[in-house]
Amino acid sequence: MHRWFDEGTGEYYGARKKKGGKWSPTTLQSRKPEIVQFIARKTWVPWKEIVTWNKDKFYGPKATEYYSQGYTMIEFLRSGADAMGSKFDPRWSQILDIYRTTMLETKNQKTAVEKAFEGVDWDKLEACWADFVKKKML
Repeated sequence: MHRWFDEGTGEYYGARKKKGGKWSPTTLQSRKPEIVQFIARKTWVPWKEIVTWNKDKFYGPKATEYYSQGYTMIEFLRSGADAMGSKFDPRWSQILDIYRTTMLETKNQKTAVEKAFEGVDWDKLEACWADFVKKKML
């Protein structure tokens, strides 16, 4: 799996808190300072790029920022539909399942990304994600 998916998913589940017998999302406080910075400065890695990165690039000098971005990407794809309403393209809710299934079937990262993000309007996706992060995570 690509690191944005693998590490982002780990951070996503690490941010859950149990309240009254139910697991609920919270913002992972250890990642919040980096999230605030890349959103305010608009210095995130474009989705179209980060979803193709191998582990060597992801684990570079800015790895902690990439963990934070991966986490927000997973959070957005899992819960953005409820938070963003009609701004959220319903197709985006399928990206993670398509990616995971394709990776398991093909063992090919390039194919998995191409299939999962097929037909995605990258600018629309990224703009909605940035609004989601501002609204729900900051």
